Amino acid sequence: MRIRFFFIFVLLVSACKKEEVVLNKPNDEIRSLAGFLANNFDFTLFYTALDYTGLLDTLGTAGPFTVLAPDDKAFNDMGIYKPADIRQLNRDSLRYAMAYHILPMRLMEDDMPINEIDVRFETLAGTSLYASRAVSDTWEYPLFYFSGALTEHTDWEFSNGVIHTLEKVMKPNPGKSVQQWLYERPEYSVLVAGLKKFGFWDELATTGPFTVFCPSNERFKLAGITEESIEAMDASKYIGARLFGTYILRNKHYFIRDYDFFLYTQYQYWYTEPVQGDNQYHLNFMGQYLFINGQTFFFTYYRYSAGNVGYPLDFQYSLSVSSRDTPAGYVFLANNDADILGMGTHYDSWSDYYVSYGLYKHLHDNLCENGVVHDLQGVLVLPDEALKN
Repeated sequence: MRIRFFFIFVLLVSACKKEEVVLNKPNDEIRSLAGFLANNFDFTLFYTALDYTGLLDTLGTAGPFTVLAPDDKAFNDMGIYKPADIRQLNRDSLRYAMAYHILPMRLMEDDMPINEIDVRFETLAGTSLYASRAVSDTWEYPLFYFSGALTEHTDWEFSNGVIHTLEKVMKPNPGKSVQQWLYERPEYSVLVAGLKKFGFWDELATTGPFTVFCPSNERFKLAGITEESIEAMDASKYIGARLFGTYILRNKHYFIRDYDFFLYTQYQYWYTEPVQGDNQYHLNFMGQYLFINGQTFFFTYYRYSAGNVGYPLDFQYSLSVSSRDTPAGYVFLANNDADILGMGTHYDSWSDYYVSYGLYKHLHDNLCENGVVHDLQGVLVLPDEALKN
């Protein structure tokens, strides 16, 4: 599933020729942040968004600033392909989103404490983002990310600040609860119906924090679950905590990249917790399984070629409900049996386990006032699996 803005495709012909810029070393001709972004093809859409919202002029002043810059591919993932698409967006909402990508200070990667998570920094939007950094002798690459968005390049210095490039656009939702975020998105209406039916809906408007995993209506339909079938259920015959409560982590503010942080810092290969209100099952969260040069790894991202491992670069995480406190992928590797529920993504040709995956990074890490929301490509529990004895 991809979020599209349904723009009319128009071929954009630009009369301006942009200067080629070498990205991995200082450029003597382009000194300011605004000048660099104006002369680089990889950031055309980000530049357009800054210009359209009036923030580009700010980046031409003395600063200093830290700019967290998504490249054009990050915008393409969200259905934005050309400058004209940017100019059709609500200017005020876009200004807030872009200002969230700018810090009124110079923050180098080494300025960020090592192995610290969710360090808050004020942005030009007037709200804080969350920065995390981890370094480990075991893993080749350091981990540095902002509100769930991983940095791809860091510490590009200019006269009035520094740029770190991001793998995706950060998605803050100021003033909105997790409940309101879900209510405004009809593609998740089946999940909303289930949460209402079994008494979880009102909770999502409270303080939290919550982490919510959201299958789309399409995924529920593949599992035979619709708004109509939920309405027809006799709630007293089902363990609601198992059937729909499993999509909610309580007292957790969990970005997908946080999995890698705890892998780096604590060698925590998965996260598990008992299903609240159901003492038979556990909810298990794990990164993708990678087998490289005879070694097994679990990550939510992978910086090498996808061809080496047979996984798409957009693969992010797996989620399962199991009678064991180990995730389905790990159980499979260990050759142990476990009662794994649901109708998953069916991505693995080598596994009979119906694991649900989060496949598309641009659909995750939707930051709300009381939590974070992630897309999920699968259904964790089927109705027959939640019937009371």
